[in-house]
Amino acid sequence: MISKKHLRKVALQKTNVAKVSSDESSSFSLVGETSVRVQNCADIVEKLMSYVGGHFKATVVHQDSFTLLRILPMRWSDALEAIGMDHVSDISLDLGRRPYCWHNYQRKYLCENTNDFVEDRDIHEIATSLHEFGDDNRAGIDGQLHRISCIRNNANKIIGLTIRVGRYIEGNSDMIRDLLEEKDKSILILGEPGSGKTTIVRDVAKTLSLKDNVFIVDTSNEIAGNGNIPHSCVGDSRRMMVKSLSSQANTMIECVQNHTPTVMIIDEIGRTKEVEAAQTSKNRGVRMIASAHGDLRSLIKNKDIRGLIGGINTVTLGDAEAKIAQKKNGSKAIDKQLTARAAAPIFDVIIEVKRDRLNEWHIIPNAAKAVDDILSGEKYEVQKRMRCVNTGSIFVERVQN
Repeated sequence: MISKKHLRKVALQKTNVAKVSSDESSSFSLVGETSVRVQNCADIVEKLMSYVGGHFKATVVHQDSFTLLRILPMRWSDALEAIGMDHVSDISLDLGRRPYCWHNYQRKYLCENTNDFVEDRDIHEIATSLHEFGDDNRAGIDGQLHRISCIRNNANKIIGLTIRVGRYIEGNSDMIRDLLEEKDKSILILGEPGSGKTTIVRDVAKTLSLKDNVFIVDTSNEIAGNGNIPHSCVGDSRRMMVKSLSSQANTMIECVQNHTPTVMIIDEIGRTKEVEAAQTSKNRGVRMIASAHGDLRSLIKNKDIRGLIGGINTVTLGDAEAKIAQKKNGSKAIDKQLTARAAAPIFDVIIEVKRDRLNEWHIIPNAAKAVDDILSGEKYEVQKRMRCVNTGSIFVERVQN
C-alpha cells in the first residue's frame, strides 16, 4: 500500500506539478500491487496539464434520470429517487421476482413488501415504450444513453429486463490527453462489464472530434445514444449504426470505404471478423479506438480476439536454440516449444480499467513489448494514473507488473 505521505512527497518533487493535498490523496483509489520499480512521472503530469489549459478540473457527471424513471411504474421510480439515482448502475426486473437495483455495487430492492413481484404487465408496459429490441436484445430511449436489455424465454416472450443507466462524464478523457495527441497511436480499452469503458470512449470521441474526422461504429447505439441524432456527448463525431452484431465488421469496412475517417471508434470488439476489419482499417491509415472485455493477460488467452495485440504463434526450436532459451529462462527442463507474438499489434496502447476503481486507470504504453514480456514470463511496464474526485488532479506512477 502506497502511503499518503509518499504520494505528497512524489507529487511535490517538482513545483509546477499538480500538488496533492492530504484531502485530495484520500480521494485516490490506491490498492497495493506487486511493484519492483516506482518512478516519478511528473513529466507526464506536466504534459497532461499543458493540454488542459494549465490546471486540472474536476470531471462533471451528466445523466438524465427523469426520462428513464418516466418509463417505469411509479412505485419503482419513487423508490429509485429515494435510493438516489447518482450511484445506480443497473436496474434488474425479472418476472415473478422482486425488482431491485445495484447502488454502489450493493443490491437495493425497490419495494419493502416481499410479495411485490414484477408482473407481466410491468414488463409489457416498459417494453412497448421503447424502440424495438434488436438482434442483440438491446433497446434504448430516444436521445438518451440508457440501455435496456431483455431476457426471453424459449417462446421468445420477454420475461426480464436489465436497465443500464447511461451517463457521460465531461472531462473524463483528460486522464489520457497526452495519448490522444499522439495521432499515430491506436488505443484499446480493456475492462470487465460496468468498469466504465463506454463512458471513457464517449469523451474520447468528443475530444478527438475537435480536430479529426471521427466516426463511431455504434454496435447497439450505446456510445452515441438511441435515435437518429447522435448525443451531444460525442461532440462532432459522426455515427454509423449497426443493423446486427453479425454485420458489425462489414459496417467497419463500409465506414472506411465510404466516409474517409481519420479515427474510427468501436465499442465491444468481441469476434474474429471484427479483429480482421480493425486490421484492415488500420492498414488503410485509420486510427483505431476500441474497447473489449477482460485485461491484457486474459486477452492473450482469448483465441477469438487476441489478434488485437498481434496474435500468438507456437514455434519449434532447434536443439541449440532450445538450450539458449533454457539458460535465459533459468529453467531445468529444455522446452523446444516457444510461444511468441505473431505480428505487430493493431493497438499500440492499452488501458485497463476496473469496476470498483473508476478513477484509477492502468496504461500500458507499449502493447507489443508488454505482450512479449508476458510470453517470456517477465514483468511489463504500466503507468498507474489516478484522479482526485474532488479536484480532478492527476497523479501518475510507473510500475512493473
